Amino acid sequence: MATGSDETTGSTAVPSPAADGGPAKRRVVRYSGFSLVRAVLVVGLGVFGVFAFLAAKRPLGWLLVAILLAALLHPIVERLAHHVPRGVAIAVVAVGGLVVVGGITYRGIDEVRTQADRVERAAPAAARDLQRSERFGEFARQAQLEDKVSTFVEELPNRLRGGDTVDALRSAASRGAAFVATFVLMVFVLISGPRFVESGLAQIGDPERRAGVRAVLERAYPRAWRYVALSLAKAVLAGVFTWAVCIIADVPGAVLLGLWVGAWSLVPAVGVLVGSLAVVLLGVTVSFDTAAALLGLFLAYQVAEALVLQRRIETRSIHVGPFLSLVVAALGLELYGIGGLFGGLALVVFALCVLDSLAPSDDSDLPDAVRDAFDAA
Repeated sequence: MATGSDETTGSTAVPSPAADGGPAKRRVVRYSGFSLVRAVLVVGLGVFGVFAFLAAKRPLGWLLVAILLAALLHPIVERLAHHVPRGVAIAVVAVGGLVVVGGITYRGIDEVRTQADRVERAAPAAARDLQRSERFGEFARQAQLEDKVSTFVEELPNRLRGGDTVDALRSAASRGAAFVATFVLMVFVLISGPRFVESGLAQIGDPERRAGVRAVLERAYPRAWRYVALSLAKAVLAGVFTWAVCIIADVPGAVLLGLWVGAWSLVPAVGVLVGSLAVVLLGVTVSFDTAAALLGLFLAYQVAEALVLQRRIETRSIHVGPFLSLVVAALGLELYGIGGLFGGLALVVFALCVLDSLAPSDDSDLPDAVRDAFDAA
């Protein structure tokens, strides 16, 4: 017989065998038409949200880049604002950043395009010659070296840019609009960002909780900024090193490969080694001895970077493990190219700094039950 609560929830108690042999209750759930309609609406809204995100992922990428650039430039603006009016400081930093980044980007795009065309012609031809050589020809043919090299050099520019061919064409058509939109959004965030943060904190009604959230943000942001800024310097060093090695070893596409390895070097402990596999693959087109030497050289560089540079960065900021960074870097690179890789890693670093700031500094911050459990152990 159904109870009052069962009638309310649309369930019925049905007898079933109990452990002692007596009757027990089994609950049967009935779905109303309205519940099914709500379930369909929830699924539909979820699908709509996914498609809306996919359709708007490029503008969302511009917004993310603008916020990250503003977050990187904000300490410079604040320091400059001690000597000149804040508006002048924002204008100087924004225009200076636009000139530097815009000039490097446009110059870099032309150089990368030229390097990509050169690599697409030279690398498969070198692999073809290697397959015909007497010393390594049989091994190269069994490994299908020419096909693998051709596929890699065709996909490398798309990997740097992010997305598929349609996204690439759309990005090329809207590159000017992207720069203008990102610059305007960045200036807007530089001007109004602190006010937005204060307004968000003001929504927290409890003064004690609001003060706690403010303290967490004030501890997390400088540490994340130091990590990201020092990691960018480390990436520049890795890119220049790769470019110089490729020039010396006569590996085609030195600028393209330097950009690739520099981006992957943002992943701690393993990034340079992962990115250098592209250099090693193209080094095979020169000779197998060159490829082996390149692999050993980049392995030594990765060890030195992990033991020296990365430790110094983490001493001044926070420790970031390689696994999560590698997953986020791969996803960001697939969606938005190098910008997505950098943006994803920056968000991960900030999230880790927030979590580290929330962690108790000693056992006095722990609840009594947890402290007693540790004391008993």
